Amino acid sequence: MDIFASRGRPILAVADATVRRVWRNNLGGLAIDLVDDRGDRYYYAHLAAAHVSGGQRVAAGQHIADTGNSGNARSTPSHLHWQYHPGDGEAVNPFPLASTLCR
Repeated sequence: MDIFASRGRPILAVADATVRRVWRNNLGGLAIDLVDDRGDRYYYAHLAAAHVSGGQRVAAGQHIADTGNSGNARSTPSHLHWQYHPGDGEAVNPFPLASTLCR
């Protein structure tokens, strides 16, 4: 799911979690993997900045990154590419989770 917002908007942790890694890759650019206490994984990509590091514990609602357009999104407007992987498995449509969390 792509969530468009002006560059530098705060991105918050979706759950109490551990940062699995913060890294750069050609596709997602600057990216973060979070794994929550139930084992669900959340992938945040195309970031302009990351404010966490691998192994760090974060709380739900904590500012972890800023929106950007890194990686293969250099020619697109600034946004967050966000994925939800229940049980650290295959990605599923994150919209139902996002709409529940954003109420």
